[in-house]
Amino acid sequence: MSLKKFVSSCTITFKSFEYKVSMNKSKTVLWHFCAKSPLTPKTYVVMCVPCLKSGKNLIKAALNKLQAGEKLVIVCDSYTEVEFSEAESKNYSLITLKDINRYGMEMLEIRQRESIELAV
Repeated sequence: MSLKKFVSSCTITFKSFEYKVSMNKSKTVLWHFCAKSPLTPKTYVVMCVPCLKSGKNLIKAALNKLQAGEKLVIVCDSYTEVEFSEAESKNYSLITLKDINRYGMEMLEIRQRESIELAV
């Protein structure tokens, strides 16, 4: 899957949870997009790194550029328990594209059921 499709797939999930998604167009910012919750002041800065091993230096640099209220989320194809523990210790989130897509599908199904229930 191309990086562009990888990023697009991630944004769809955040949008399904009604986050405001702002794509990064600057070459100086390391993450691909920001997602702001309509309910909290938290902003997720999302980096799509299909191969986690090759993105370690980018993650380290991105962590240094975070501002107050921002949380780094790394979306990748897979990760090990060691990589997950490292993410927890350095205070960033690690999730696979498969899991994020599953969450998005679950949210869409919930919304569809709610709209059917409201129509009845």
